[in-house]
Amino acid sequence: INNYTVLEISELVEFMQQSRLHENSGVLKYTKKIGVNERFDVLYTNSTLQYLGEDSVFFDLIKTTVPDYILLEDFICGDFDDFYTLQTYHDNKIPVKFRNKNKFTDEICRYGYKLILAKPYIATVFGLMQCLPMSNLPEKLRVSHGMTLFFKKNI
Repeated sequence: INNYTVLEISELVEFMQQSRLHENSGVLKYTKKIGVNERFDVLYTNSTLQYLGEDSVFFDLIKTTVPDYILLEDFICGDFDDFYTLQTYHDNKIPVKFRNKNKFTDEICRYGYKLILAKPYIATVFGLMQCLPMSNLPEKLRVSHGMTLFFKKNI
């Protein structure tokens, strides 16, 4: 890896810059914004897209960076219409967007990508390998696991 750029919220970028944890790495950079002319080999997300309210934020990033590959891990999606719910995280309630898998992947493909791999993303939940806790949702809206989706740019 020659360069690894992390797109983050302002508070975290400022914290990482002040901490100087990666100051001498020469590889890792935290930023609040991706420049128009920045290009990336891989655009990678892990368990983050469900917290974006507007899909256009992600699709604009694809248009701006034109990566060769896109890797989404722990992407919450299924065979249902897009909807929002609240996730309990410690004592907080966080809005979460569940997306229609085909609608979202089709949109990425519209930007010139092909879906190469789609498989369940198996992760620990409360320290154990198990399904996501979804008992408070109707059965037709539950997902057992996030998904790994891997796209390649059409040449």
